[in-house]
Amino acid sequence: MIVIGMAWKYLSLVCFLFALRYAIKVFYDPLVVAADFLPLASLLFLPVFGNFTNLCYDYALLAFFALCLGLMAARRWTAYYTVYVLSILNKETAILLPLIFAVGYWKRMERRRYSTHLALQGGLYVFVMAFLVWLLRNRPGGLVELHLSYNLRTLADVRTFFEFERIGSCLLSSAGFSIPIPVGPNLLVWGPASAMTLLGWRRKPHLLRAALPICFVLLGGFALFFGLTKEIRALYEAFVVAFLLMVGTFARIWDVPVREE
Repeated sequence: MIVIGMAWKYLSLVCFLFALRYAIKVFYDPLVVAADFLPLASLLFLPVFGNFTNLCYDYALLAFFALCLGLMAARRWTAYYTVYVLSILNKETAILLPLIFAVGYWKRMERRRYSTHLALQGGLYVFVMAFLVWLLRNRPGGLVELHLSYNLRTLADVRTFFEFERIGSCLLSSAGFSIPIPVGPNLLVWGPASAMTLLGWRRKPHLLRAALPICFVLLGGFALFFGLTKEIRALYEAFVVAFLLMVGTFARIWDVPVREE
């Protein structure tokens, strides 16, 4: 089972890189070499998210979400709904996708078509989640764990925003590495990353600009109440959106011609 689990993680990570490449092509249509290289840059950020154990659905979430964003932007609806259902089966945070569609395509699609797609996405989510709840009804465990008081105490300590830890167990080494990396809400990462995400905001793809606040507000809110401060893997979907927005900034810095709004 361990071998199968590790193989699934490797496969999911590779699929994420290809899904990210597809999304970059859809949103920006850059040179082929840029589309090939830029997904690899996303791997530089993943150790920051990996100070907690990566679960079997984490990298699959990245792959499904990046691919769904690309398919939604390309309006390839048959493929989108196929991957969307897989995304719901993988993790319940797939609810972000219909919300992104609702905001991103508001007044950008014929009204009847818009309503049909929104209703279909909502209906599929309810149906699949109801099926999973029924299927797992006899399994032990609660729905959530409340960590609000712990997170508030942690965020009140200024050291939290400049904390480093060694790289723990990961795909490259089960023993980890003695390399300090920033963790949680470390400003040495969030500051530059935020600047790269927001620079040239109005020229970046509308759908991504609509997706960013949805992901950060909802995922950040849930993480504050039910997650742990350092466990920013709860923000994986927001990471995908932020990185895709950074691509526009990278393109400007390296003078790579891309499609802009």
